[in-house]
Amino acid sequence: MIKVVTSEERHTSDRGWIHSEFSFSFADYEDPSNAHFGCLLAHNDNTLMPQEGFKKHPHHNLEIVSYVISGTLKHVDSMGTEQLLEAGTAQVMSAGTGVEHSETNPSEDEPVRFLQMWFLPSHRELKPSYAYRKIEEDAYLNRLYPITSHANNLTL
Repeated sequence: MIKVVTSEERHTSDRGWIHSEFSFSFADYEDPSNAHFGCLLAHNDNTLMPQEGFKKHPHHNLEIVSYVISGTLKHVDSMGTEQLLEAGTAQVMSAGTGVEHSETNPSEDEPVRFLQMWFLPSHRELKPSYAYRKIEEDAYLNRLYPITSHANNLTL
């Protein structure tokens, strides 16, 4: 059975440096009846305050899709990627056999708001990979716009 959770019903976490709204169990929010939807494990709406973020941390066998709504998100990973992601940019990182990354807000005065989704991969132990793409508003305004596809793994 599908459980509809409205935006007003999502769990809100505010730690000062980050404000998050979780669609499924995540971090300090635990609800066994709302743990995931198929292969979708997380759907988080995050706002990072200026000069704050997630320090380097590991992931493996996970597909991570992020979409920057406003501000700029800085991504750095153990594959050698260092990317500034501006509003309207989608990124896909396949953690596969293992990758470490950080996500920070490099701005001195502007928060960054981004959606992040975590998916189980269709195949485990894939080689880690990274892709990003700026999506112009007229490409998705008033219509569905595919950002990722689920073949061997998620790609842009």
